[in-house]
Amino acid sequence: MMLLWLAALAQAAEVDVVVRQRGDGLPIADAEITLPDGTVVATPPDGRITLDLPDDVPAELTVQSWNHQPVTVSVTPPLDGPLRIFLMPMPGPAEVVVEAFRPTADLTRHVVDAEMATRTPGTYDDAVRLVQAMPGVNVQREFAPNSGDIQVRGSLPGQSRAYLDGIDLPYLYHFNQYASVFPASWIDTIELFSSTFGSHYGDAVGAIIEANTRQEAPEEVGGQVHVNMITLGADITAPLKKGWWISGAARRSFHDIAGESSLQYPFWPRFYDFSVRANHADGPRRSSVYVTGAGDAYERAVGELDIADPVEQASSPYLAYRRDYQMAGGTHAWQHGRLSTAFVHDQLQARITEDTGHLLQRRLRLPLRLDAGADIGDHWRWLAGTELRPEILMTDLADPGPYGELVTTEAPELAWDTDFVGNTFRMRSAAYGEFHWYNNVVRVIPGIRLGLDTQGWTPTIEPRFSARWRVAEQTELRLATGRYQQRPSSPQAQILDEDTTTDSWQIGVGLDQTFGGRLELSVEGYTKALANVFVQPPDGVPELYRKGLVYGGELTLRYRLRDTLFAWAWISAGRAFVFDTTFDDRVPMASDQPIAGGMVLSWDVTQAINVAVRYRGASGLPYTGILGSTFDAAQDAWLPRYAALNGDRMPAYHKLDLHFGYSFFLPTWRLDLYADLWFVPPASAQLYPTWNYDYTEEGFVTGPVFLPLLGVRASF
Repeated sequence: MMLLWLAALAQAAEVDVVVRQRGDGLPIADAEITLPDGTVVATPPDGRITLDLPDDVPAELTVQSWNHQPVTVSVTPPLDGPLRIFLMPMPGPAEVVVEAFRPTADLTRHVVDAEMATRTPGTYDDAVRLVQAMPGVNVQREFAPNSGDIQVRGSLPGQSRAYLDGIDLPYLYHFNQYASVFPASWIDTIELFSSTFGSHYGDAVGAIIEANTRQEAPEEVGGQVHVNMITLGADITAPLKKGWWISGAARRSFHDIAGESSLQYPFWPRFYDFSVRANHADGPRRSSVYVTGAGDAYERAVGELDIADPVEQASSPYLAYRRDYQMAGGTHAWQHGRLSTAFVHDQLQARITEDTGHLLQRRLRLPLRLDAGADIGDHWRWLAGTELRPEILMTDLADPGPYGELVTTEAPELAWDTDFVGNTFRMRSAAYGEFHWYNNVVRVIPGIRLGLDTQGWTPTIEPRFSARWRVAEQTELRLATGRYQQRPSSPQAQILDEDTTTDSWQIGVGLDQTFGGRLELSVEGYTKALANVFVQPPDGVPELYRKGLVYGGELTLRYRLRDTLFAWAWISAGRAFVFDTTFDDRVPMASDQPIAGGMVLSWDVTQAINVAVRYRGASGLPYTGILGSTFDAAQDAWLPRYAALNGDRMPAYHKLDLHFGYSFFLPTWRLDLYADLWFVPPASAQLYPTWNYDYTEEGFVTGPVFLPLLGVRASF
């Protein structure tokens, strides 16, 4: 047989062979091709190779790669074109991933990567939605007006900050948590710092969310098109020359186009987002420039239509709400630091129909952030940075009268009983530094952050300290404490002329324990002593409470086999109060959630099949009830008489999400089909309370009990 093969080579034909990975069509380097005579040749980096095979003689080629499944093909030259061979990726080993014992200055740091997010039910193919299922994050009713506000460990809306590659975002979620405002396909990791974080973050007494985008240069053009029952979108990435590559993405909801809507509540709001980015990599130096934007719009009835008569329904006013922003910026990173800047245009419009009142806000910002750090010898490391945040805010506020009290969740300024037109310039600046001293057992991290705000010109001084002690090979103790300060939001400061600073001394302790190098257990306790806390009542301007207290504890279990299975479960208990003089006069914050918990489990049964489940449950959040009303002839309206601030509480909330996904690995692209199903018990389906025209009847706007979601994603 060998002699016949060698004789046939006398009349050889050249055959071009291209070896690629099934599912995305990427070239496979160093794939071994075994010829009929036993000769083995390897493919170059582009996966292309030319073979001399006998003319008109069938030949069997065996192609294999260390991380792909081998295949055998039969070919009879000559061929009209290149021979394309696709190899299926080999299932990876069961690599255990342990997230504990991370050497940072932050007491608590939860990390989500792209692999985890795309395999989690309830995320709707969006990585950032997984933040809602993290330990310490308030469990909120999805699709309620305030459900897009991330509240962590008792923090109130506006007390936390969200970053994308070092630049803080105007807002994180499209209306009602549908999706993040930036392309989820670009995400590399998302980090949640629940409290007591290091000096590199500031102007926040709540939590920090940091999203980091992928930085790997693509080898070939790739992208995806995805559609589900809510959105339609696409993204693409393409390499250029000399280390450059570009990316683009866009997404839009489409139910408003189909005409599906609700007079009472916009279950299908309108939103969109887009991003275009150019990247360059040269060794450790990486640069990017980008343009991105997002927008949301909806209308909803101000009152409760279900308990109103036809005349009341016809005369009910509506809230027309719109929020959008555009950003243009760039980042440059090198071995020891990163510089980020952007120009941000952020606009909010809220209008009550019949021209009874409106709020128009336009904010122009030019943030600049510089972070740097390096090792000093074998046991020292320094980190330092600075942040500048110039801002111009233009406001036009017209008092809508009594209707403003019914829309305080979306536009609290409409309830402030005032008219205002004005522009304000504001500059916030800060500098920080910290040192790490460490050995194999202990890491000690002192730090300090200095800030200055042109609103008030009072400097802020925030000392911080954290330490970690490796008690045993699989046991670590953590301690962190520090001061955190935050100035009032710009609209509040501009309209109310308020320059009081919210001050928070925080302390936390934690224990990380790993069992068998696989199962991780984390236990944490924390407390926040607050001063000068602004609380928004439903009937007017924010009220200033001189003191506040937040305390609680969390228990988290994690287990992960990379590319195969991940699971976590958590439970937290805590309280959040404000009070003026004595603790006996305490008032629950709107974020007070005595107990909450959740679990996530995702399992790749095979390379093609994924099943997952997510559960979240918690105590209901507080709200302010109404005792009755009085008629105001001057305004021709019924005015509510409110009960104690945050004295009532929503029912307990439970939600179960199930996910099933199936993947088809086609030669040059991959097709993913998935189905999500959520279940909310009827007793938990209330979204928010509302009342009829004279406040004699209370009702609840309810959400769906069962909601199926089908989706398709094609990747190439």
